[in-house]
Amino acid sequence: TGQSAVHLANVLTTLRRYEEAESVAREAITYHQAAIPVDPVALAFARVELGRDLIALGRFPEALDQINRIISLDPISTLNHIRIGRLFYRMEQYKNAINYLKESLDLESGSFVLFVLLSAVYAEMKEYDLSLDYLNKSLEIEFNLETYTFMGYVYGLSGKKEEARKIIEKLKSKFQKTHHISHKLAVIYSGLKEKETAFYYLEKAFEEHTYDLAAIKSDPRLKTLRDEPKFKEIAAKVGLPVD
Repeated sequence: TGQSAVHLANVLTTLRRYEEAESVAREAITYHQAAIPVDPVALAFARVELGRDLIALGRFPEALDQINRIISLDPISTLNHIRIGRLFYRMEQYKNAINYLKESLDLESGSFVLFVLLSAVYAEMKEYDLSLDYLNKSLEIEFNLETYTFMGYVYGLSGKKEEARKIIEKLKSKFQKTHHISHKLAVIYSGLKEKETAFYYLEKAFEEHTYDLAAIKSDPRLKTLRDEPKFKEIAAKVGLPVD
């Protein structure tokens, strides 16, 4: 079924078999398009998954095509706006991301995920105070390690190094035994511009088979590392195409 294909695409992505994941995601779309009646929610989700895989592979024009198709399925869906905002963020098209995320905010009071995404975009636009404000709103709704990681990253970017290091220490002392946090630490050290330490934790994340590594080439938080030979070495080990 289409749902089974989407699930398989997720598994293949986790296994770093990205081109196979893309193929399976396309099969899911074909299935949902042929269904009578067409389920727009399931079809939109399949297109989001395909867009994510295309971005991971660096195929942005094709990902944009999926975004346009998602919009056509349901132009006023809050969830689709959040999904599209996330895809634009990954593509570093921040103004487009803001437009869709703000529309989501107009449609609902805001989920913690929406606030994190708004924070992420504003951080890359160097609007750090606004970014931190959205992160605090997100934490008021729900404590989440990803939100907390973003906070450390933004502190590092904005020059608040002591605050960033406090978050690093809290992650290590409270969560290291129960969670794989190496990728999260790498992100914060990237914000601190401590490249060698960031690479150390990216290597550890690879050893831990961390799912987040599937998107390292399209993660704006790691963009300052991309031109380094070590980054390309890790991306190749993960199974991503390397320029």
